[in-house]
Amino acid sequence: MSNRQVVEKYFEFVDNEDYDALEILFASDAILHSAGGGERIGIERIMSFYRNVFIKFPKHRDVPSRIIETADVIVVEIAFTSQSNTGVSVSFPAVDIFDFKDGKISSLSQWVDTAAIETMLRPS
Repeated sequence: MSNRQVVEKYFEFVDNEDYDALEILFASDAILHSAGGGERIGIERIMSFYRNVFIKFPKHRDVPSRIIETADVIVVEIAFTSQSNTGVSVSFPAVDIFDFKDGKISSLSQWVDTAAIETMLRPS
């Protein structure tokens, strides 16, 4: 599978919350850098993040809008839309930066304005 196909599968598996399938896309010693959430090293900690992060957003969709590709790095601009577990509609842009080694995601940096998300989720 090409790096581009791995990224396409990544978004498919995240949107469908298919974490068993998602896990195979990552190297066992992968690193996840998440804005506002620090660094998670290793597949177990990364999968724990995914299993917990979408509890707040049970209905969600990531739509890649622009992809920039080099040999071992893919940058993806994303439009994220969701309905929170409290019924609030949320949408925001994000950027994911994927690094690859031997056909697996070795590092993923996720960039999003976490303060804006918190503001959207506050009761009005």
